Parts: sequence; C-alpha cells; structure tokens
Amino acid sequence: MNNMETKISSWLGSLTVRQFNYVREGIMRITGISKQAFWFWYKGEREPSEINNIRIAYYALKNDLPKYMADDIFPSDDLIVGDDGTQFIHAQVRVNGSTKKEERYVVYNQ
Repeated sequence: MNNMETKISSWLGSLTVRQFNYVREGIMRITGISKQAFWFWYKGEREPSEINNIRIAYYALKNDLPKYMADDIFPSDDLIVGDDGTQFIHAQVRVNGSTKKEERYVVYNQ
C-alpha cells in the first residue's frame, strides 16, 4: 500500500522529536486507539474519525502544540461538564469545506 500524506500524518510530521514522543502517548490516551492504529495514522494509511479529530484539535490547543486542522475545527478552550460529571469538548466544525460551521460535543477521554 502506498502511503499518502493525510492531515494527521502531516501534522505529526511537523512536530519535533521531543514533542512527538509525548504527543503519541497523549493522543493514544485521549482517542483510545492502539499503537498500531496510531502507526497507521502516522504513515498516512488511515485517518481519524471526526470525533477523534476534535479530540486531537483540543489536545493540541491545551498543550501549546501547532493547531490541528486549524481551518476546519475550532475547539473551545474549556470543557463543558454534564449533569453526571461527564466532560465534553465543545467545537465548531466546518462542514464539507464550506463556510458553514456546526456545533459538536465530544466526550473528553482523560
């Protein structure tokens, strides 16, 4: 299979080695993916779901990393806490490259 550059592989490739090592662990934790799935993302063989893209964009924002999908995902700085204590990431997501944005709420995995 030929590796393609995807948004996630390009973003990961832009990180320094020091950043990459802790980002890999953090992204695996907040998305719940395996090392193998992360490797597929890094190699451009797979792409994250919209939910995981939002989690990654929020992770980048909170860890002073380069913005992830800066033209398409706009996460809020603070988490929203539901009545049961569940934490959610609130983001606006550009729909299909248009100027229209939609609200998304994604469970935040610690």
